[in-house]
Amino acid sequence: MRFLNIVIFLFTSCITLFFLFLILLWMYLDYEKIPNVVVKARREYDFIIVGSGTAGSTLAYALTREKNFSVLLIEAGDKFNVLSKIPMASITLQGNDRSDWGFKTVPQEFSSHGLIGNQQKWPRGKGLGGSAQINYMLHFGGVPKDFDDLEKFGGPEWSYEALKEHLSMPLENEGKCEKNDAKETCDDTRRLKNPYLKSFFEDISITQVNPLESVLTKAYLDAAEEVNEPVRFKAAQYYTKNGYRHSTYHTYLKPAFFHENLHIMTKTQVLKVLFDRKSAVGVLVARDYETPFEIKARKEVILCAGAVQTPQILKISGVGPLDELKNFQIPPIAENSFVGRNLYDHFNMPLFVSVNTSSTVNLKKMLSISAMMEYIKNGTGIYSNMAIFAQGSSLQGDHANLVFAMGSADEKALKDVSNYKVETFRKFFPRYFNHSEEGFVIISTCHKPTSRGTVKLSGNSVLDEPLIDPRYLETEADVRCMLDAVRLSFEVVRSKPLQKLGAIIHWPLMKECEENEDLEQEKLPSERYLVCLMRQGALTAHHPGGTCALGTSDSAVDEHLRVRGVKKLRVVDASVIPMPVSGTPNYIISVVAKKAAKIILKNV
Repeated sequence: MRFLNIVIFLFTSCITLFFLFLILLWMYLDYEKIPNVVVKARREYDFIIVGSGTAGSTLAYALTREKNFSVLLIEAGDKFNVLSKIPMASITLQGNDRSDWGFKTVPQEFSSHGLIGNQQKWPRGKGLGGSAQINYMLHFGGVPKDFDDLEKFGGPEWSYEALKEHLSMPLENEGKCEKNDAKETCDDTRRLKNPYLKSFFEDISITQVNPLESVLTKAYLDAAEEVNEPVRFKAAQYYTKNGYRHSTYHTYLKPAFFHENLHIMTKTQVLKVLFDRKSAVGVLVARDYETPFEIKARKEVILCAGAVQTPQILKISGVGPLDELKNFQIPPIAENSFVGRNLYDHFNMPLFVSVNTSSTVNLKKMLSISAMMEYIKNGTGIYSNMAIFAQGSSLQGDHANLVFAMGSADEKALKDVSNYKVETFRKFFPRYFNHSEEGFVIISTCHKPTSRGTVKLSGNSVLDEPLIDPRYLETEADVRCMLDAVRLSFEVVRSKPLQKLGAIIHWPLMKECEENEDLEQEKLPSERYLVCLMRQGALTAHHPGGTCALGTSDSAVDEHLRVRGVKKLRVVDASVIPMPVSGTPNYIISVVAKKAAKIILKNV
């Protein structure tokens, strides 16, 4: 009988892989061609944009709408392969040298003790579209507090009133399918419009999980009525269209492919920004094994390389803290002690919850022919999203959680992405060996962490991997916030709607934490035990920012995103956002880029 089951499993797997091959072949043949990629650039452009991620894609579209300006977009990677279009396949692109920079943090002092070398892996997208091509595609539209905080740092130009013309989505507390809307049918795919949207940007396409299609999602939304604090719970929203990834690359950069005044250089590494005295005049680049060469910018160089590589490029170019430049014999152009400081990231605490419902995702379902056929025919089902069904946050504090409805997954793939030690992974995911397990991971997080880290140099070349030190859980405030998040998650799991599904939290039995701990399902473990778990197994949320923060004073860039101490050089990416936002930052980054485009076009 066991032999027969193995034969059936192998046969089913082979058929499934064959269908997957057909999907990939069709997508490859249908894959976009990019007409304005150039091998040999001109000697000079009006604007040079470094990096084609969320900000770079948005900015390239905006600036090339103005036909009088020539723009060169430089990307170190290439076009992403067809797997980037399938939402559930995005995890296969993380850790891939072709599509991921593959960064790691330095060993962490206050966290990550259950990870190899005490280091977090930091996947960063390498290719056209950047990290938005390998992320989990969750949409978050911002809350009023985020815009209030931006205004505190950047002044009235960064207030909600000043930014609302760039918001093509309602704020989170204005959306549908929130706390009490479980009984309503949400729109499946929407192109949301804002009456304030006056710019030439396209509306963003999102797909929302329908709570009526999942008993787990509905139970989570209903649990909002039972927790001991006011909350905002909602079904997850994704940047997808017809079942495929639809990031800012698809919304903005692809339409710009046909702008005659845009050139794109792929597989091209920017080595440094070039200066004439204090003015940026171009960049030094290298392609493959060619001799490095210069490309000049008549008006501005704009760095959109992200929270890790933008400060690295600035320092290599001679703009940064003088002592750090001196350590690596880098000739200083301008002292800017704020470059590379203020690094933040969200931090996630996973807890596995088993249930007795069949509405979650597992390996057996993923390998089923029916799941493949549903995706091929309708663009729906398991492969059309990342199995994050719902998310919620407190209205009184900065803590939150989300439901990752994955009952089982490939152990090697998840260990490789997370950098977990084997024993840590198996303690946090105790049903890892059961490919048909029904369950979900409830992820607790703090939206406004106060711990701040750094991005520093390890050498005097951009090819030397930067030293990333987020210093997770350094402050007591972050520990308290994470504890509040775990308490909220515990209340959700213990609520009547979730208990009807047989929800059971499997507290990780870590030997480092469980001494003298009496673990019971009905009560929350001690704070000592929970803090120990956080420091052992919590993971990065992949939301770094702040390393070239904007501000009216005492900041790396000013309120117009100009790098302090030099001219004709701006930064437009997550590094300028001075504080963490209350959710995934991708949409807010695109709003910053839209604002930057308006500032630039107004002043050139």
